[in-house]
Amino acid sequence: MSTAQSVKRKRIDNNLTLIHFQNYPLSTNLGAAYLAYGLDKARIPFRLKIFGQYGFRINLGNIYRFFADSGKIIAVGCMSHMLPYVIAGLERLKRAFPDKIVILGGIGPTEVAEDIIREFPFIDFVIKGCGIEPLPQLVGMLLKGENTFHSIGGLVYRNGSGIISNNRHKTSSRAILNAVAAFHLVPGATQCRYFDLFTSAGCCYQCTFCQSPVVGGRDIVFRDIDRVIDELRLIIKMKGNKRFGFFLTDESFVVNRKRVYAFCRALRQNRLNIPWSCYGRVDRMDEGLLRTLAENGCQELLYGCESGSERVLKKIKKGFSVADMMKVVVLSKKYVKVIASFICLYPFETKEDFLETLSCIVYLETKGIRVQLHPLAPIKNSLLFQEYKKSLFLTSKVKSTFHPLINRVPVQCRRLVKRYPDIFYFYYSYRPKDFEAITRLLPEALKINYYDASRVEL
Repeated sequence: MSTAQSVKRKRIDNNLTLIHFQNYPLSTNLGAAYLAYGLDKARIPFRLKIFGQYGFRINLGNIYRFFADSGKIIAVGCMSHMLPYVIAGLERLKRAFPDKIVILGGIGPTEVAEDIIREFPFIDFVIKGCGIEPLPQLVGMLLKGENTFHSIGGLVYRNGSGIISNNRHKTSSRAILNAVAAFHLVPGATQCRYFDLFTSAGCCYQCTFCQSPVVGGRDIVFRDIDRVIDELRLIIKMKGNKRFGFFLTDESFVVNRKRVYAFCRALRQNRLNIPWSCYGRVDRMDEGLLRTLAENGCQELLYGCESGSERVLKKIKKGFSVADMMKVVVLSKKYVKVIASFICLYPFETKEDFLETLSCIVYLETKGIRVQLHPLAPIKNSLLFQEYKKSLFLTSKVKSTFHPLINRVPVQCRRLVKRYPDIFYFYYSYRPKDFEAITRLLPEALKINYYDASRVEL
């Protein structure tokens, strides 16, 4: 390639910079891999950067410097806990580089897209939901100098003094079902030990703390299993002889038993001897299914137990009893490793409910089961949020699983969280009537994620 061609190529690549945040160490970013697929399919050159991949500390200075090294168009995807950091970093970026075009997307911005466009003039566009089709469409139009965006599904933007919020297209939402995650285009993916994959989307359950029953309905849509096999083959080709594992992120993977058997059969037929893990469902598991999973490479199951209180389980519509939960979780340990995840600080939780949860946790720990305990994170559009959002308040007594105590958040981010509670609701906590009693136990109880639960003094 000549020098002139090299310079020209660099200028083209510098038009779009796609930025995502590393959510978990040693695992790759699935959302970034699918957006890379969409942009590559549309033949739009881009540069993908993953913040946190190389040990960057999460502070505003590092985030701003990471953002500043970008092209004319910068598209940032993030989850809810990173949103105040991203907003603060982008505000500084736009002051320094007012001609940059800023696009925001991902789980965090999706449910507050209109509010973000209304309150933060330095954000030019927000894409709600799946961006595989909308992002290439938007970037393609911007590069051509077009300014009519009504055909782009899920796009939120300004039109003069007003805000336009396009309806999401069904084709955009389903585009991910036919895509093949472009892990080979994700920087550092060859060094990752774990890869997130999925075989279906949606959830048929009615848990009131989750937004799925409200936003997505109770329908489950399935991917062609061959697509998942294609992704595994791509990873194998990319990784060479290096071993790796994968996690199926499907909330409803075990709901359709025929699909589970078909997936396991596809792994055998393609001789894919790869360790993997997935979510389990208490009301769907039996010894036969557990044996099948274990015989086909599944090494770990994650159960959303949510509470050890019968009363709380009924109120959140979990669909199983404490006795059934304990029986299935302990049975699963015969075949695979097990993680049992619990939640505390529901808005209606009492001290007695919380102690019942701790009692279950201590028992499961004695059975060699790894247990997690998470303070409930508000999820906008969930039935629980709609009913109890007025009880949300900002407290330094509750350390989230995802973000630090509010008094340890950078001052600029803290101001954003306090000024715009409807946007940064994720930093707030519900206030049950026994909040003080529960939070007195919480510092020791939260160590359950890392230490022996029997240390907790009840």
